[in-house]
Amino acid sequence: MNSKTLITIAALAIGAMANADPSFNHRIVVEEGTGTWCGFCIRGIVAVEELTEQYPDEFVPICVHSGDDPMALASYPTPMSTESLPRMCVNRDAGTTNDPSTMATYFNIMRQMDPEGEITITGCALSDDYTELYAEVSARFDHDADGRAYGIGFVLIENDVYHPDNRNYRQTNAYAGGDFGEMGGYEDLPNYIEASDIKYQYVARAAYGDTYGYAGSVPEDFAAFAPFSFEQSLSVPTYVDNVNHLQLIALLLDADGKVINADRFTLSGYETTEKEWLAPTLSQPDSESVWLSWPDGYEVSVASDASATLIVDGAEYTIEAANWEIASYLNDLFIFYPYDILPIAEGTECRLLMSKDAYTLKLDGVEMDTQDLDVEWLYGSSAPTPETFAYTASFVDGVVSYVCEAGYFCDLQYQCQAILERDGEVVATYGEGNMRIDIDWNTFVNTFVVTLDPADVADPGAYTLTIPSSSYWVMDLYGNLLDGIDLVCDFEIKSSAISGIGADNSLVDVYNVQGVLILRQANADQIKVLPHGLYIVNGKKLIK
Repeated sequence: MNSKTLITIAALAIGAMANADPSFNHRIVVEEGTGTWCGFCIRGIVAVEELTEQYPDEFVPICVHSGDDPMALASYPTPMSTESLPRMCVNRDAGTTNDPSTMATYFNIMRQMDPEGEITITGCALSDDYTELYAEVSARFDHDADGRAYGIGFVLIENDVYHPDNRNYRQTNAYAGGDFGEMGGYEDLPNYIEASDIKYQYVARAAYGDTYGYAGSVPEDFAAFAPFSFEQSLSVPTYVDNVNHLQLIALLLDADGKVINADRFTLSGYETTEKEWLAPTLSQPDSESVWLSWPDGYEVSVASDASATLIVDGAEYTIEAANWEIASYLNDLFIFYPYDILPIAEGTECRLLMSKDAYTLKLDGVEMDTQDLDVEWLYGSSAPTPETFAYTASFVDGVVSYVCEAGYFCDLQYQCQAILERDGEVVATYGEGNMRIDIDWNTFVNTFVVTLDPADVADPGAYTLTIPSSSYWVMDLYGNLLDGIDLVCDFEIKSSAISGIGADNSLVDVYNVQGVLILRQANADQIKVLPHGLYIVNGKKLIK
């Protein structure tokens, strides 16, 4: 333990003061940053296991997965960085952010502190369709309201996350072989713990409320030890495996976003297996593959020795399991067959037969009774024409965005360009330095973003920014390369947005986009002589 850690721990110990009501429960939240790809995160797994066993009532673990991990969350409100793992923090106190090997030390320090407040979950239930979670809490403090701000937030975690047939869920183990010493028995396990041999616990599925909890969740005026209540409806993510494995954690937070106290509630008794079994939908296939999709909540896997029968104009072909691929979205199944062996002409009658023994289907993590699949289609050219490739264009704060219709893959060409015109005359041409494309892999929505030079749009007029079809390529979801269309954005700048500032003899401060003060208490004449550019006035971006 280094000197910095010792100083931090000493400071925490000094802060252990307050005469709390002896009836206050005290639960300490420990958030562990982890990932299936992170071999040394094993020591975080072990630390959580040991503290859970020793302090089942006081220790509240939350395992925050990140990186290339199927359980990763896009964002999570904690001072703990997940860029470098393993990591952990206690009660969202940045001073406790450290390696999981120090988890017990920091946890025990926090145990000695008297919490200034308490929170209790008094009600928790799922909606009939399991998409909403209703939560009700009661909280109280050991002091009267004194002007400090407090908030209430929630975290949803799931236990026993288990995907035995999905290799993405196997855990890297840096302690295999014992080269790094003993680590809770993991030194006796292989370098990769297969998905079939591990269940993940305390997996963070969602966080609710911002860093400081929900606004208004704690009243501004309260009396010492007088309880108050708060109710909130929370959306349940579709990627939850089994609602009966969920725990809701309620957090009482201070003005810095630190956890004062916590409570948790375990959901159980919901009949998830009674949902109706649904057959997959068939996306119009191309001449090389079939794409089957089940609704959200389903997960499909294929037996290693499975096969399917493809019937093309009465001729039967066997498709081995080696040509099946489970999509990363869990509920999609691709079946490939070599084009050079089995080309399918347009208008051909096709049929896919799959035995119920060839695949396994789960709903919310619970295995379902499968059925024989018999899928028929007439192969035809379903590739969208350029006329159906739709997009929306917008101009905001000097940036033009083209949001392309979902269901396409788009990318910029090597020598891409965007042409800016004003009143029909070319003003500027932009290339790679000003252009990029953002792809949302969950929805397949592509967004072309072009950042304009403020000087190029400083004068009033009718503007058009065009990305020619030759500057990008577009492909449909079946891999068909399509002819692009020109992406056009029309916008108008009526006048220099900043020129009117100060015209009424008011005085304003003017900043550049880096936040550096350019003019203090400037009038209209001083503003007029500013060079063309992008400025911030009264908290707004304005163009001159």
